[in-house]
Amino acid sequence: MNTLFQDLRYGARTLARSPGFTVVAILTLALGIGANATMFSVVDAVLLRPPPHVSVPERLVHLYTSDFSGPQFGTSSFPDYRDLREGTDSFQGIAAAGPRLMQLTVDGVSERLLGGIVTGNYFGLLGVRTELGRTLLPSDDASGADPAVAVISHALWQRHYGGGEEVIGRTVRIQGSPFTIVGVAPDGFTGIDRPDRTDVWVPMSAVALVIPGTDRLEQRGTRWLRLVGRLQAGATPMQAQAALDSWARRLHEQYPETWTDVRDAGRHLTLRPESEARLPPSMQSDVLGFMGLLGGVVGLVLLIACANMASLLLARATQRQREMAVRRSLGASRGRLIRQLLTESTLLALLGGGGAMLLTVWLTQLLANLQLPLPFPTALDFGVDRRVIGFTVALSVLTGLLFGISPAMRASSADIVSALKQQGRPRFGLRRIDLRSTLVVAQVAVSIVLVIGAGLFARSLRNASTVDPGFDTGGVLLVGFAPDLQGYSNDQSRQFYQALLDRLATIPAVQTASLAEIVPLTARQQRAGVGIEGYEAAPGEDMEFDFNVVTPGYFRTMRIPLVRGRSFTDLDRADASRVVVVNEAFAERFWPGGDPIGQRISYSGSPAEVVGVIPTTRLRALDESPRPAYYAPLEQAFTPGLTLHVRTSGDAAELTPVVRQEVLALEPGMPMYEPTTLSRATGGALFPQRVAAATVGGFGLLALALATVGLYGLIAYTVAGRGREVGIRMALGARRSDVLGLVLRQGIGLAVAGLALGIPAAAALTHLASGFLFEVSPLDPSVFAVAAAALVSVAALASYLPARRASGTDPMTALRSE
Repeated sequence: MNTLFQDLRYGARTLARSPGFTVVAILTLALGIGANATMFSVVDAVLLRPPPHVSVPERLVHLYTSDFSGPQFGTSSFPDYRDLREGTDSFQGIAAAGPRLMQLTVDGVSERLLGGIVTGNYFGLLGVRTELGRTLLPSDDASGADPAVAVISHALWQRHYGGGEEVIGRTVRIQGSPFTIVGVAPDGFTGIDRPDRTDVWVPMSAVALVIPGTDRLEQRGTRWLRLVGRLQAGATPMQAQAALDSWARRLHEQYPETWTDVRDAGRHLTLRPESEARLPPSMQSDVLGFMGLLGGVVGLVLLIACANMASLLLARATQRQREMAVRRSLGASRGRLIRQLLTESTLLALLGGGGAMLLTVWLTQLLANLQLPLPFPTALDFGVDRRVIGFTVALSVLTGLLFGISPAMRASSADIVSALKQQGRPRFGLRRIDLRSTLVVAQVAVSIVLVIGAGLFARSLRNASTVDPGFDTGGVLLVGFAPDLQGYSNDQSRQFYQALLDRLATIPAVQTASLAEIVPLTARQQRAGVGIEGYEAAPGEDMEFDFNVVTPGYFRTMRIPLVRGRSFTDLDRADASRVVVVNEAFAERFWPGGDPIGQRISYSGSPAEVVGVIPTTRLRALDESPRPAYYAPLEQAFTPGLTLHVRTSGDAAELTPVVRQEVLALEPGMPMYEPTTLSRATGGALFPQRVAAATVGGFGLLALALATVGLYGLIAYTVAGRGREVGIRMALGARRSDVLGLVLRQGIGLAVAGLALGIPAAAALTHLASGFLFEVSPLDPSVFAVAAAALVSVAALASYLPARRASGTDPMTALRSE
């Protein structure tokens, strides 16, 4: 230990004597290590970190019921949950939670947030204790108990009640009904389903208050619950899965109507341990693939940083050869010198790791403020914890050893007599291929891979941004309403909406105004089953399609033209013959080459006539295949939760106070949800492309900058060490342009060598990212050409500065200096 402390003290003094080198090295390492530490923080928050405040999460499992149309990981019904809870011996207990957007009103102020309708054993099964008050209990679900009780999140407690203990017993209105707050969840607990941020929990017995007009507790075919179980002590997931398989067969035999899927087979029950279900299974493949892509990118950035540092240390090793020779002549072994130099490089890496931690804290704060394009707030804790700190320290030590071993071996292997005579003069030549040149070539090769990747993602974003979704996103204001949560009946909701549309029609700035249940290219979408008159569905054929409820004028507001037939009118009332409008994909699927007008379909158990056809628009994603969809008039398929669409010729956001004024004039207590523009709402469809372009592009530029610094450092060092040679050349008649060209050729030659290695590697690696690219080939020649030209240009610029300095050398001065 004394020797280690001695090495550390000597290393610190050595670094302090070269402040310029030390600062550059720390910044380089901070960028490389910080990028990787930030990436690990994301992986930790999404995949590695168990839900906070949950007891023994290793024994928790998530249970899924397969969907009617086939997907394996679907939700479950309450009667199914009840049967599983009472008849499965492998579990210590099973709890259910139904997430739902809720309107919460505190002291007259309303907001929309994500709530959970949970069984009374939910908190007890998870082992979560409250900050204040009590949790929900099984007795809250018992017959005769008061269902109007709630537990609120710690964040909601702070936001609305300032953290006061008098919150217990206070009344809050949820979905328009009064609930008594009985507890406050601990800080950080927002449920166990990521990335959901649940802010309020109510008992399952309150489902009629939260979702009025339904009897979900008795409808076996209504699947809306997420199930979580705790295994019995000693029970394995394999044993529990075998029990679930048996129960699935039994339920299929007892309830064939609700337990038979589209393939005429029984549904399945699937178990996943909590550690494998921290992301919704439907998202896992995409998220893991993208995180793997980013992990590879930041790994390459660190590799470039290590190569840069190794190049700098090689230069220092040459300068310190006399020092090493003196120490060896005094009796120091080569191993002792290597240990000393590795101690210095590790100390330097740890200092860079300290800078990386500061960078990671800043970047994770940016990530925490990044809101996913979902209709509810999300909660992912990207904070720096012990795992992130441990990872950063371990990576710093590994990095120090990685970039320090070669310079240490080189510095300690010099011949003592030659080193003492040479007096530390560099031995690099303008034309000599040495280790530093090899490192620079490697940096350029890795950099071109990242620059090409950045170019592909930038082009992917541009392509996605120019896609025509089939409707005009400009000049439309969106405002969401839920009058049923204000206690409105359906008739009262109809009157409110009609009065609002009538008032808006009188405003000069409003061109058109309409209502729709679903906004395309947003997270909230829905499908509904249909029957086609004269069409017999094949076994296993999916007959559920995208469905929207709209008012007359909707297609005009969205500027979706009619292909044939007519749009909806005010005559399409509830007592009139039911009608629908379909898109071209729907018409082509069921009446290819024929006329869909006048054809009949059935939805919600009633027939309807096709009266119009519109073009196929993008509904869920910009890169989707044409999706069949149909639309029904609001009066014939009324639903109270609607979004107002208001088109104007100017800035849609400027209509917000106008619409708010009209709403308040009609109903002062009516909350307006998420006023936004259609372009902003649908902009979430570009979220993956924007994130990919920003991250890969940023790291690509960082890699290019590091490679440029490495190339500049090599050329500058080489020129500085060969001043006498340059002087001799000029004394013998070489012109400034000859010296300039000589140095430029070396720099550009190294860049070309890097391109020769990097472009084939990029051609092989970019195929791994093809699934994330939008309408761009991973071998796009224009991107490869532009990236190569950019890198050669940067290499020429990095070489020009030391080349110009060398070409201005005075021969006499250079010859006298050595």
